[in-house]
Amino acid sequence: QKKWDPAEDGDCLYQAFYLYCTRLIAEGKRPKGIVVGSHDGVFGEWAPVVQANLTDACLVEASQPQFAKLVQNYQKYPNVKLINQLITTEGQDIEFFEGGQGYTNSVVEKVIRNWEPEEIKSSIRSSFSINDLIANYISSTERLDWLHLDVEGYDIELLRAIEEPLPAFIIFEEMHHDEQQ
Repeated sequence: QKKWDPAEDGDCLYQAFYLYCTRLIAEGKRPKGIVVGSHDGVFGEWAPVVQANLTDACLVEASQPQFAKLVQNYQKYPNVKLINQLITTEGQDIEFFEGGQGYTNSVVEKVIRNWEPEEIKSSIRSSFSINDLIANYISSTERLDWLHLDVEGYDIELLRAIEEPLPAFIIFEEMHHDEQQ
């Protein structure tokens, strides 16, 4: 048996993220990052690095069913902060769409309608702004080292809303965005 290693077995994003965090540690810095759209935490470029305690992470998931699974999967990790909150550009009330068991969710209706064959439910939800999330997780003397977004068609909007400075390492999903964005 062989244990899966992100540096050897992962694709280029898994490898780059692993190397980025290990480099910061070698330089004497403890990396800190945020995942928005962490789902249940079973997969993602960030997951093996967080599980190996190579970074501190704030894992954010808007779906209650997925957040409950995330808590089960990560409650034992002291380097993790778990937040069940919808993140938007301004922290406004917004329509939130969820399909199936909450696995596919978004504030962008066309994305979920094109992706989810099961029943889709929507509700108006309060949200927290991306800048407030960052400010509440990172002290004024720190800098956010990395950001991972997987928010089904809303990634670019969140990135554009971030006030300077941007994290040095950002992974986001470009799928569901048109070329003009």
